[in-house]
Amino acid sequence: MGTELIKKGLTIGEETTLAHVKHPAIVTELAKEYIDVGSEVSLANCFQTSSISLERYNHGEDAYDFTYKAAKLLRDMPEVKYVAGLIGPTSGEFKEWAMDPTKAYSEDDFYEVYKEQMQALKDADVDLVMCLTFSVYQELRAALRASKELDMTTVASMAFDYIEKNDDFRTSFGATIDNLISLNEADIIGFNCGSISLEQGVDLTKKLRERTDKPLFAKPNGGAPGKDETYSPETFAEYMEKIIGAGATLIGTCCGTTPAHIKELKKVVDKHNT
Repeated sequence: MGTELIKKGLTIGEETTLAHVKHPAIVTELAKEYIDVGSEVSLANCFQTSSISLERYNHGEDAYDFTYKAAKLLRDMPEVKYVAGLIGPTSGEFKEWAMDPTKAYSEDDFYEVYKEQMQALKDADVDLVMCLTFSVYQELRAALRASKELDMTTVASMAFDYIEKNDDFRTSFGATIDNLISLNEADIIGFNCGSISLEQGVDLTKKLRERTDKPLFAKPNGGAPGKDETYSPETFAEYMEKIIGAGATLIGTCCGTTPAHIKELKKVVDKHNT
């Protein structure tokens, strides 16, 4: 979503965060581009519309309204099959909170913030909630608590890095695979974004599948973060076929990917669904 909105001329920050409010035609155009090449789930542009995240733009009081509008924009499109409400971390508070929670928000504070967003998504009639790119376990747990109190089908996803010394995976703030597995109320668990390669994504999927019978979510980046080169759509699809083989059941594409990546991925999905 973000990188494609930038390609369409929007500036990263307030303009992309509130693209569905300021430039709704661009958002619906992008949704159609993905649908045309095979996307079955359309993602509402509310990843950063929590009251905490919106405070930096002096829109904290608009969290419900902006979250609702993001989902309703897609819900009203006849082409859209399923709408997912995106919920992201309350960025800007990670480091302080992770180092000393007494100086920032409590888990209950996070819960209250996410509860507002979840209610907006519930009222907009989304099909599922995707809690993505979380690196602080307690924050993801708070978001999940808020969504499940409203009985919403929910994906819980962390952004993992590969730890070579331990041949293991952790988030930038120390959350582990076991932390993710422990989120029993989540309907679907998995990973997105992070700094892992697609090859490491295959290994991570295997490790998750070994520890849970839940449906697995995989939405890796289209290239190594911080580097210019990205995987071609064809190469991306080849690795995603391996990730499916390792046990992933709900799949997508994250940073740096395009509708062309979804087009190739759809061929792999169709092959597995026949």
